[in-house]
Amino acid sequence: MDANFSGYRYMVLSALALVAAAPVIQADTTPPPPPDVKKTVDMFVGHWTLTGTDLEPGAPKPVAVTATLDCKNAALGAAVNS
Repeated sequence: MDANFSGYRYMVLSALALVAAAPVIQADTTPPPPPDVKKTVDMFVGHWTLTGTDLEPGAPKPVAVTATLDCKNAALGAAVNS
């Protein structure tokens, strides 16, 4: 039984290694985003500070709101992630 378990473990580890390598293999074959998409994504990349007000239904007055976002390239340059 020990020999069968060892073979099973080898198969599982080999499958996991292939699955882990799949994104790396895919990244090499994916074309870059179109120039207009890259330009739009580049405009959103960076540190953003948002300020404004929030008025909830039934609230007596608006409340000041501040948020910060750090947007980075994602999806091989076709999107941003914050």
